[in-house]
Amino acid sequence: MTQVAGTDTVATDFNGVELSLNGSDYTLLEDEGRLFVEISHTKPLDPEEPVAPAGRHEIVLTTGSHHLQFYWMATMNTRVIDQLPFAYMIKEERWTPMRATFLLPPAQGNFYAVGQWNRGCMDCHTTQGRPRVSNVSFQMDTQVNEFGISCAACHSEGTKHISKNQNPVRRYAHYLSGKPDDTIKNPKRLDGQKASLVCGQCHSIWNFSGITEKQEWNTKGSTYRAGDESLAQRYVVNPREAEKNPLVRNIIANDPHYLENRFWPDGMIRVTGREYNGVVDSPCYAGGEFSCLSCHTMHAKGHDRTEIRAWSDDQLKPEMRGNAACTQCHGQFENVAALQEHTRHQANSPGSSCYNCHMPYTTYGLLKAIRSHQVSNPSALESLQTGRPNACNLCHLDKTLASTADTLKQWYNQPVPTIPVDEKTIAASILWSIKGDAGQRALLAWSMGWKPAQEISGTEWTYPYLIRTMADPYEAVRFIAHRSLRSLSGFEDFDFDYTAEPSAIMDGINEAYLKWQSLKSDENTAFPAPLMLNSEGNIVNRELHRLLAQRNNRPVL
Repeated sequence: MTQVAGTDTVATDFNGVELSLNGSDYTLLEDEGRLFVEISHTKPLDPEEPVAPAGRHEIVLTTGSHHLQFYWMATMNTRVIDQLPFAYMIKEERWTPMRATFLLPPAQGNFYAVGQWNRGCMDCHTTQGRPRVSNVSFQMDTQVNEFGISCAACHSEGTKHISKNQNPVRRYAHYLSGKPDDTIKNPKRLDGQKASLVCGQCHSIWNFSGITEKQEWNTKGSTYRAGDESLAQRYVVNPREAEKNPLVRNIIANDPHYLENRFWPDGMIRVTGREYNGVVDSPCYAGGEFSCLSCHTMHAKGHDRTEIRAWSDDQLKPEMRGNAACTQCHGQFENVAALQEHTRHQANSPGSSCYNCHMPYTTYGLLKAIRSHQVSNPSALESLQTGRPNACNLCHLDKTLASTADTLKQWYNQPVPTIPVDEKTIAASILWSIKGDAGQRALLAWSMGWKPAQEISGTEWTYPYLIRTMADPYEAVRFIAHRSLRSLSGFEDFDFDYTAEPSAIMDGINEAYLKWQSLKSDENTAFPAPLMLNSEGNIVNRELHRLLAQRNNRPVL
């Protein structure tokens, strides 16, 4: 999660890499195992833009090692650190502006200011971090017990455990008795709610309970320890308590968009890394036995590199990659006939995956869609009320919301809500990808590259929609659309710089359109009406512009 920067911990070769951003040049260097960046400014700096001064800065820490890696520079002001404004995309093997890895409004500029790591990132990206911010000047004597997420984060402090178990007699007595050791916490032995809170101390939307608690945290760090019943100095934000909880009302007063940037209108979480909020709102959680550890494990089995890489992507127990995660409680669906009767899909199809229907990809993060961790049922009404894509339309991308509502009525006797005209005549995926906010557009661009959706909905009609989405105002949405386009036949090697200047963006899109035209069949095709395409496969312009005029253009951060 966080590591001391060095040639053995960075995800790529630093030496001699040259990068430019907003009139500043950055040259990365290696010197005897240490990493540096030389910064020079080729134009006057914008006083509103947080940019490091010219000169040589040492890269001292890294964050991330799976998908993206960020880098932090020493400022020579106590232990205050600043962020290199670039991230390395590990799978894509390319550098990109850090701001382009998040959903940030186009005019946002750099998001992280000097000292942001000390005051915020380290809260969850280290173990027992203490910001130690000076009250009289911008100085920080920041300390951590360990970089990254270590044993103590989940098992509590080990001093007593180590001290008592120096005695081999005690160790063997415990081994032979089979009883748990009360000098250490094991989340697997906790009840479901306490075990989940071990994860929730970081994987939640939380805030401080007051200024006193924040000051205590700044000095001593978190007082929460594995096995505690609450987060002590903090509380988990519940948007449904906004009216009656003064703490939540205070957050909204300072940031009116706080809730809508993190939650769907009905309170379901919509950003990754905050899965605890979804888990605690799931019916499974209410029983007291279900926890994060019902499906996940923090320790890979064995030492095979391939197995470890497969585990590290989602930390799922190997046996939980299918329906076993749900059938461990809902055992009746281990029977193939019962499963097919329930899902109305073939047992071995994506439509009979419990995850796909009850934990669909409605959460955004790290340039992709993530499964919701709030177990729920597909609902056309909820999609109308919240704008959240439902599981049916995320797979059946070519179907209308009205079609989904009718099917859910026929199969599960769900009441059919009042459906607007567009939702009766135009595929739901198209409406969300054109009219939706930046978060919705990102999810739908990802879904058009999702193999199960491609197999059931077809791909021929998605080319023009993905190509036009590559012009989205948000860099992250452009990246996702391009990645999904590259999953389609003929575009596997199509290059596109999603962070380029607007003119270069349009050149890339025009090139993509020409390539698509050359791949298409010369014969006219009768596309289903909900796809909003003419016989040549082009989007019906009149309808496109009508829907664009209705787009939700609120800034999403």
